[in-house]
Formats: sequence, C-alpha cells, structure tokens
Amino acid sequence: MEMVKNKANSHLFTSHLPAHLFPKSYFTSKAKILYVARNPRDVLVSLYHLKNYIPSYPLCPSFEHFFEDFLQGNVPLGSWFDHIKGWLVYEKFREVFVPNHEELHQDPL
Repeated sequence: MEMVKNKANSHLFTSHLPAHLFPKSYFTSKAKILYVARNPRDVLVSLYHLKNYIPSYPLCPSFEHFFEDFLQGNVPLGSWFDHIKGWLVYEKFREVFVPNHEELHQDPL
C-alpha cells in the first residue's frame, strides 16, 4: 500500500499479488482492475528461466522435475492454478476484467 500511496502517477498500478492478498477496498471502489491471465505453458517456461536468477531457489535437476513442481505449486510465487482461480472469483464484479494474454494480442482493449 505504501508503494501505491507514494507513486507519482497513481492512475496505474501493476502487481503480481494473488487475489487473497490484494486490498479488498479495491473491489468495492470505482477502480477498474484488469487481471491478465497468462497461458500456463508460458508461465511454466518463464518461471523455469526466472528461477536461475533467484539465489535461494534450489537447483532443479531437469525441466521435467520443474514441471512436476509447477503442477504441484512448489515454485516461486506458488500455484498458477490457485492464482487464476482466486482472481476468477472476482470476474463477476462490474469493474474487474479477466481477459487472457492471447485475447489481448488479438483484440487490445
């Protein structure tokens, strides 16, 4: 919240927070929320390469091993599946939009 309060341009805020950690006041305000859901294959590959830059992340013996960790949610930032499910609950709100990444490339908002 401090980052948002101190931001020079408070009209745009980006985050990777899961829905359960996002401030609940946003869901009852006039703020518009755009949650872009990425394809799980893209997330898997991106995390596989990102983990090499996280010193505290244990080494994975193979991509297959990392894939299994991804399916179980044992990766940095937790389960992709739980993250998506958490945000889809809020899709019913008038000011929450949940397009997927591919839809945005085909038809930008």
